[in-house]
Amino acid sequence: MNILLIILAIFGILALFLILYYIYLRWYNYKSPSTPFPPNSYMQTVGAQCPDFWVRNDSPLGPNYNQCKKMEGINFHESKNKSKLCQNIQCTDTGSNDMKTFRAIPDWSSVTGRDSIKDRCQWRECCQLTPNVPYPWTGVSNVCGY
Repeated sequence: MNILLIILAIFGILALFLILYYIYLRWYNYKSPSTPFPPNSYMQTVGAQCPDFWVRNDSPLGPNYNQCKKMEGINFHESKNKSKLCQNIQCTDTGSNDMKTFRAIPDWSSVTGRDSIKDRCQWRECCQLTPNVPYPWTGVSNVCGY
């Protein structure tokens, strides 16, 4: 009986120390790294190139452009809001129903806000996944702010 009490006391003290250590790390000392999500390396190579559910192709316009091909079964709606923002936005390239060309972003870490990726933000807002729902674009959505 005494040995059982000693073992329980040891586990209880150990549990108490672990809880106190967690509280110490959580509230007083622990600082999480400020890594953006998604990371810049992902945005540079994949994320900023084409919208979600689109595939990047080599652009006939050269390396300064990304030609994106819509995956089969993915549809979008042109915004009913033909405001100044959406007047000159084409959801797909002329003569194509499933391709869109965006200018390349040579260095994602230099993107400082919406103005630096204006073409993507406008496309995202005007070519909606469903009516009144901007098209999802991981990482770009965060910068566009809507």
